Amino acid sequence: MSIKLINKKILHIMNFFLLIFIFLLIFKYKNSDIYYSGFYKNFIIYLSLFFVFNIIITFQNSEEVRKIYNIFLISIIASFYSIEIYLNVTVKPHAAIEDLQFRKEQADKLNLPFDTRTKYEVYNEIKSKGIKVVPTVPPNDIFHKTKTFFNEISSPIYPIANISNVTTVFCNESGKRTIYFSDKYGFRNKNDVWDKSEIDIVILGDSLVHGACVDDEYVISSQLQSITGKNVLNLGIQGHGPLMQIAAIKEYAYIKKPKIVLWYYSEANDLSNMIYEMSIDKIKKYKEKNYSQKLMDNQELIDNQLYSLINLVSPTEAGDKGEKIEKINYIGLLKLYKLRDFLNYFVPENKALIRYKYAPIKTLDEYFALVKIAKETTEEWGGKFYFVYHPHLTRYIGTYSLQYGQRQYNYFLKKLKKMNVKIIDLKKNLFDKVGHPKELYHFGIPGHPSENGYKLTAEYFAEVLLINK
Repeated sequence: MSIKLINKKILHIMNFFLLIFIFLLIFKYKNSDIYYSGFYKNFIIYLSLFFVFNIIITFQNSEEVRKIYNIFLISIIASFYSIEIYLNVTVKPHAAIEDLQFRKEQADKLNLPFDTRTKYEVYNEIKSKGIKVVPTVPPNDIFHKTKTFFNEISSPIYPIANISNVTTVFCNESGKRTIYFSDKYGFRNKNDVWDKSEIDIVILGDSLVHGACVDDEYVISSQLQSITGKNVLNLGIQGHGPLMQIAAIKEYAYIKKPKIVLWYYSEANDLSNMIYEMSIDKIKKYKEKNYSQKLMDNQELIDNQLYSLINLVSPTEAGDKGEKIEKINYIGLLKLYKLRDFLNYFVPENKALIRYKYAPIKTLDEYFALVKIAKETTEEWGGKFYFVYHPHLTRYIGTYSLQYGQRQYNYFLKKLKKMNVKIIDLKKNLFDKVGHPKELYHFGIPGHPSENGYKLTAEYFAEVLLINK
């Protein structure tokens, strides 16, 4: 068989399979719900353009061009699958217990004690002593199918905090499991702060504000109150994104009308949290000006719902005891799943190459629209709104790739200044100035700040707020 025929045959085979894939994607597009239809539409466009280009190469006159193109195409395909195989062999899913074991290894090197019990093991041990206790219950699907549960029970309420007035088992990154007593609305405050006639500062955010993996006295809100002598209310909860932060403003902060609102942005996950929140009808409605679930009036219902949810959650679903998956997913390998997942680091969510990371929105535009709502709501009662930019440790560690959201730092600053938003830039004024940002974290491992990391953050907040008093 001549080289000419071989080159044409390769292209014909490629075109045949491209047509099959395009028709399969059209079928998926027609039968998918509207939320994911754009995901399939993107791939139909990509493969259709590739198909047209292949047809042009197939029927052009130069045999040399076809030969070079085939060599290039085969090299690209071989490279893609080589990378996919490498990612399948080297990158493995892991459970929370494996993170504890890794941290223990770092603690052992320093001759430090480390409790390797998981959250649910500690929870069950305390519960067996007859003490009323709960694990933290993030209002998203980080550890269990929260949204699914509330949809199934047709709940009129979607909570944004944890169970109230109870011993609560949280995380462990230092070697000591964090256990605290929640306030009367399921946040991490002393109850008497709610009785204050005047609240000076409210802090909104995710686990960074919640006080992940440190004791009460090291939580940013506690340290800021200690440093300034001001009344500080912590409305941060693990898993919060911008919509739940707006919910916290409308349901709780608006009642107290604080002088200052600190709005945290975690570049690690706030954009992805927003995408998740947009899929929850009761949370998405917080974009509407006067929407409220009256959460402060329904704490008993919220507690009962969350107790029911906890009873349904197994340790495996909670991420405590999942077995490490050693076998390669060959269907996923064929679809270049892990390679596409890696490439998502470099593209916005509406162009995602993996379905679970896709969102039919322009995430940055949507995010800043929510910041605008939060700012305007705060200013309605005469409060001052500050945007806190919190970088992720991975941007300072060369072995990690920056995700799409982390690549938008300069755009964030430019956009916020255009919106006349006051900015507290922890990247520029704290992380970039310490010896190495790893010093702000337990064992220098990505996760949440150490006691010292929270302390330095609170001190910088105090400095900024006193200057701008």
